[in-house]
Amino acid sequence: MQLQQIIKNFSQERDFVAAILDTIAALVIVLDKQGRIVCFNSACEEITQYSFAEVENKLFWDIFSLPKEIELAKLEFNQINPEELTKTSERYLLTKDRKQRLIAWTINALVDESGKLSYVIATGQDITESRKAEIALQHSEERFRMMVEGSEQVFFYIHDNNHIFEYISPSVQTVLGYTPEELVGKECEYFLIDDAAKAEAIGLTDKALLTGERNKPFIVISRHKDGYSLFTEVVETPLIIDGNVVGMQGFIRDITKRKIAEIELCQQRDFNTTIVQTSPAFFVAINPDGTVRMMNQAMLNALDYTLEEVVGTNYLANFVPTEQQEMLAQVFQSANVQELLPNQENYVLTKSGNKLLIDWHGRAVFKENGELNFFFGFGIDITERRQGEIQLRAAAQRERLISEIALRVLQSLNLEEIINTTVTEVRQFLQADRVFISNLNDILQSKIFAESVAINCQPISELFLKNNDYIQEIKSLFSQGDLQKIDDISQIQLSPKRAYYFAKYQVKACLAVPIMVGEKFFGTLVVHQCSRVRHWQQVEIDLLQQLATQVAIAIQKAQLFQQIQSLNLGLERKVQERTAQLQQRMVEIQDLYQRQDEFLHAVSHDLRTPITGTLMLLKHWQQSPVENISLPRNILDRMIESGERQLHLINSLLETHISESQGISLHCEPVKISELVKSITEDLESFFVKNRATIHNLFLDDLPLVNADSLQLRRVFENLISNALNHNLPGLQITLQTSKEGEMIRCLVQDNGVGMNEEQCSEIFERYSRGDRLRGGVAHRSRSTGIGLGLYLCRQIITAHGGQIGVHSSPGKGATFWFTLPIV
Repeated sequence: MQLQQIIKNFSQERDFVAAILDTIAALVIVLDKQGRIVCFNSACEEITQYSFAEVENKLFWDIFSLPKEIELAKLEFNQINPEELTKTSERYLLTKDRKQRLIAWTINALVDESGKLSYVIATGQDITESRKAEIALQHSEERFRMMVEGSEQVFFYIHDNNHIFEYISPSVQTVLGYTPEELVGKECEYFLIDDAAKAEAIGLTDKALLTGERNKPFIVISRHKDGYSLFTEVVETPLIIDGNVVGMQGFIRDITKRKIAEIELCQQRDFNTTIVQTSPAFFVAINPDGTVRMMNQAMLNALDYTLEEVVGTNYLANFVPTEQQEMLAQVFQSANVQELLPNQENYVLTKSGNKLLIDWHGRAVFKENGELNFFFGFGIDITERRQGEIQLRAAAQRERLISEIALRVLQSLNLEEIINTTVTEVRQFLQADRVFISNLNDILQSKIFAESVAINCQPISELFLKNNDYIQEIKSLFSQGDLQKIDDISQIQLSPKRAYYFAKYQVKACLAVPIMVGEKFFGTLVVHQCSRVRHWQQVEIDLLQQLATQVAIAIQKAQLFQQIQSLNLGLERKVQERTAQLQQRMVEIQDLYQRQDEFLHAVSHDLRTPITGTLMLLKHWQQSPVENISLPRNILDRMIESGERQLHLINSLLETHISESQGISLHCEPVKISELVKSITEDLESFFVKNRATIHNLFLDDLPLVNADSLQLRRVFENLISNALNHNLPGLQITLQTSKEGEMIRCLVQDNGVGMNEEQCSEIFERYSRGDRLRGGVAHRSRSTGIGLGLYLCRQIITAHGGQIGVHSSPGKGATFWFTLPIV
């Protein structure tokens, strides 16, 4: 019987330990002295996604260590000292799906009777998410520190009743002339002038440290390092943690406006030395009647109890807030019918009455007969994490609000839209009853007012539409750039006007910051709480000041926009005046062109008639059989040649004028271009002989027909050939050839003459451009007396046919004129 009782007790103890191992959320792994896994609880299975059967008797590092840390894991395992009670470390654990989880391990060595290592018990806590939260919080704190140190206000921190500066912001050098290093370690009243001021400041600081109540802002005369005096406004706020005053923070308001201090929220978690007692988590076992059966040391320490004080006491009555007792009672009751209890987040009361927020996981343990033996709870204290999450979320929301408004200011010139959106979003973010922006100065041409108000509150806009005495008082109050923070209207002394209006609009608390455009007071950004009094937080004040700065930027942009509009109006008037002048000038120029055309036509007509008559007479004489005429024949030939040349020039001038005003007149028909070129070369034979020129006609007979005016096309060939002969010395060689390029015929007129430079090639087809060329580096005067219209007319004719014309040449290498014509 005694043996059976021993076996039964051992079985119950085994079941108890097994239940604990399977219930706790901590990872528990037991390794033998070779590092093989011999125990692997359900928390390990859940996190690693391996079952115990998959890892049993396998080396820990072969499965869970990162490849680069396997050798380190082996080394650390081999260096475990059986005499060392506890060893802690943080290592990444590789899960079945190859993800990495950061685990905080507590290592305990179990030895046999001879004192040698028998087993290694590793208790781990998954700190992956908490480490991410810590890093995020550190980043937030760093951004906050940069914001504070960049402020123009002088912030300070006093740790205890000795009034010694532990911190003072760098802006103190701007305000008081001291570096922070010169003031840290000195009494905070160091820079005050007289003993009475010091005594008053000490009394106010001691009172705030004793009562934990924030001082009203007080003004003192401070001594600058250079010896002169200045007025400073000091605001002090006690720092209270867990109901205890641990220090004082504040700011000296002279030039700077903000500086707050934050307290470290993260604390290092310690792990105990056994599977249960070493865990940083809370463990509690509760009997079916609701009394405490067991509580681990971590939970006892947190609640400030001893084990003797808690065992046998009613858990709900002593450790759960009243508002959550009924809900937890239902959870305890469900333990009679289900093994796993639902996860819960609820508060636990410490001995001093403080609340800790715990994330609980529970499980019921039954006897062999199915009767409830006890239920077991495992919990993680998430109080600080939840506070950190709330702070991070609030900080992120503040940053988002400021960023969105700053972006809106950057992208938009619509001031009315910006301020209306700003008051709406600020009221929603601060959960206030009324937020409004009003301008109390005439910086802008129009009155600016925007308000967002709760449904149950009266709009205040009518108050600011009139320039009454109350408005003048507001101007006087904020014109120096000071903000106003009123937590409870009933607790401060107000002027009769302000008291009347606060009562009329049901204002219980007020926070107002000035909007300064440059150094000028523009107006105010005001938040009202009408439903209750409200303690305004420093972060809320900072937020309002930052938003006031953004509104000031928007106002400055609106000012610039108004100035630009005024400049644009003036510029538009000048442009209109100048445009009218140019239009008048264009009318005058067009009139000149018309007169020029009329003159050109008249001159051409008047010159043509007498020259034509002269030529007719001279030609008649030339054809007379009488040898003895009044003029020698060579003179007569010269006169005829000169007359024909003048007639040609006048005809060219007249044709150019007609082509510009009316366009080239074409009578197109299918033309066999090889026959046309052959006819042209035959007609010009005497011209070639006269100039001792050689012509090579390479036009093929099988070329496609072109759609062209043969008369105008003849003029093009004649002009190009005569141009080559007139602008080169006798003995020139001219080559005519063609090729088919797609739907076009390409014609070439090549010579081996003196050639042209690039500038001459670019100008050769312009009106009145003469074709003088260089020969051997010496200017060569051509034998042409034209006025530069032949090639210009060629371009007009080819363009009218739908083709193109151009020239390739270089000095001393001849010239190649080309043009294209469409195929029929």
